[in-house]
Amino acid sequence: RRGLRIAEEWGLVSRNVARLVRPPRVPKHEITPLTPEQAGVLMRSSVEDRLHAFYVTALGTGLRQGELLGLRWDDVDIDRARLTVRHTLQRVHGDLVLLEPKTERSRRTIALPEVVVSALRAHRTRQKMERLVARPRWVDSGHVFTTSRGTPLDAATVTRSFQGALANAGLPHRRFHDLRHSAA
Repeated sequence: RRGLRIAEEWGLVSRNVARLVRPPRVPKHEITPLTPEQAGVLMRSSVEDRLHAFYVTALGTGLRQGELLGLRWDDVDIDRARLTVRHTLQRVHGDLVLLEPKTERSRRTIALPEVVVSALRAHRTRQKMERLVARPRWVDSGHVFTTSRGTPLDAATVTRSFQGALANAGLPHRRFHDLRHSAA
């Protein structure tokens, strides 16, 4: 539509036919947050899951998946129970890239509930153990949530793990983004 508008202004086409078209309505996803009881079941049943802290942080803060994936340990102050959103991690042309947050308001500092602080402390200990096991293969990316070799996680991996965690907890299918609404 924009291209045709410019072409019309330049006199390359006599009329912008795209203005005559009514775009189809895009169906909205139904928001189905977890109930507090379901969130508790997920948190209890995923304690042994390597992404337990990821799920707890999502439920406790309402961060977007990309914001969680982009978190670095420099962004987290466990002693003061807060974290600062400075980046998102997205796949761009096949590569994982740290980007600016979605909006200016997305750059923010968030107070962490004690359950999130506790989960992050345990996660940091687990990550240190993984570093010792991986030794020379460890990649020090600085990210909070990584693979067992220290490389940044990707959204597809998190989505698969999340669906598995829901199934293990006996909970119905949900989009990961529904955790954001569950937090709200």
